Amino acid sequence: MTEQIAFTAAAALDLVIKLEQAGATFYRKAAAAVQDEEIATTLLQLASEEDKHEEKYEHLKETYLATDGGGVDANSAVRGFVDIFMEDEIFDGDAFEKLTVSGLDIQEILRAATEAEYKTIALVSALREMIPAFADQKWVNAVIAEELTHIETLGRLQRSQRNAAANAALT
Repeated sequence: MTEQIAFTAAAALDLVIKLEQAGATFYRKAAAAVQDEEIATTLLQLASEEDKHEEKYEHLKETYLATDGGGVDANSAVRGFVDIFMEDEIFDGDAFEKLTVSGLDIQEILRAATEAEYKTIALVSALREMIPAFADQKWVNAVIAEELTHIETLGRLQRSQRNAAANAALT
């Protein structure tokens, strides 16, 4: 069981930043592990986008906490979701250091990346409802839209890999 993380705007922003960092690291490790140059290039592009998201959240954390003090909407209907999410094992100690691509095939790598993108979208969407600084920032919606395109890109790569495997099996 993981240690419960106290919910504050700062803690929530730290989690989003960690997700973005973990995503960028994972994409870079995956790019180095795959043989397909097109997939490796795409994964490196996704890593670069995660770096940009991290910078935006870092800036938001600095400016928001300096001006607002980190208040949250404690009556939000999504509070329970965020509390559960923050207790999830992904945030346990050095869990981010444990992200690995070794031993995974390309389909497993792409599925793991897709799952992480879904988690990021879910958390940021919930925080947008709870933290005024998220709701007030139009770029948050743009980042969510970019994360959705990451899922689309990963889905296309998965489909391409499945089709290639099926074609190889036929020959």
